[in-house]
Amino acid sequence: MRQKTGRVYLVGAGPGDPGLITLKGVDRLRQADLVLYDDLVHPAILKHAPPRAELVCLVHIPHKRGLNQEDINARLVAAALQGKIVVRLKGGDPESFDRSADETEALDRAGISWQAVPGVTAAMAAASLAARPLFGVRILVTRPGEQAEALAELFSDLGAEVRYQPAIEISEPADWGPVDHALQRLDQYQWLVFSSSNGVCFLLNRLEEKHGDLRKLGNIRLAAIGPGTAAELRRYRLCADVVPDPYRAEALAEALAPGARGWRFLLARASRGREVLAEKLVAAGALVEQVVVYRSIDVEKAEPEVASALAAGRIDWITVTSSVIARSLARLFGEDLRRAKLASISPITSEAIRRLGFEPAVEAAEYTMEGLVRAIAQGARGL
Repeated sequence: MRQKTGRVYLVGAGPGDPGLITLKGVDRLRQADLVLYDDLVHPAILKHAPPRAELVCLVHIPHKRGLNQEDINARLVAAALQGKIVVRLKGGDPESFDRSADETEALDRAGISWQAVPGVTAAMAAASLAARPLFGVRILVTRPGEQAEALAELFSDLGAEVRYQPAIEISEPADWGPVDHALQRLDQYQWLVFSSSNGVCFLLNRLEEKHGDLRKLGNIRLAAIGPGTAAELRRYRLCADVVPDPYRAEALAEALAPGARGWRFLLARASRGREVLAEKLVAAGALVEQVVVYRSIDVEKAEPEVASALAAGRIDWITVTSSVIARSLARLFGEDLRRAKLASISPITSEAIRRLGFEPAVEAAEYTMEGLVRAIAQGARGL
């Protein structure tokens, strides 16, 4: 019995924003057995393809001859002859594909059915530009895990095209022993101090899992380095007694120093970071104990598609939200970091960027994720 011939769909992915692919384009992706896509296509669009689908990136390599069009044509034909549903995915609209005529002619010669699925063009999307000031701006988010998704959503809501490249990974401490020992003696501390939202999550989750519930915090007072950390405390129905302004270790130390002499402070911290908070509290006469409640680990290798996009100048902005991330990005990308604008979350981070030999294009006036988004939006508009 003759094998059933497949079908090819030439799908326009739109002008870059993953939210602007058409419903018909999404439907065709959900049917796909094979997706041949250009590296300009936003990675989030590929999530519409089923897990079984083979995803093949037709990567553009800077300064080298492009991919052979005949090979692409042959791959389309061969897959369809095997009975596969094939999606040829490219930015913009199929009618504007540079070599779409070559591909459709090859399909016609082989007797393979194909269909073009129009995409949203840049002109059509421009109508939403006023409400989306970052429309078409390509931003690389470098925070780890769920934190990256939350920041990316802020950018996407303003129309940006977002890529992900975590510069660090967050994990449990290598040894919970010191943390557990401190949690068993919570009644001995007057202050519990958090310098990040990660610290809140790891410490309080450990407290609930291994040492009872949050009532063990008793009368201990809570300090948070900034509004993001304070917001994380509120998720546990806890309220920070102190949140400094500006949101940095020096300001937090200044807020806690008066009357600190003789009081016991427990600082929940990362495996690496600045010592300024502990040093200033000790100088003020406080009794300070620090416990590592999570590890910050550098990502060893950049995603090839991200490295290629940066090298080719197809990333406009890179977010830098800590000194640790700045150092990891310099190691991951080296001189290619100069091909995009660096957006710093704070003066401390900007200082770290400069020590690495780079210059931030913008610095957030308010040292929060929202402040960073505003800085990039203003920078993109040339304000």
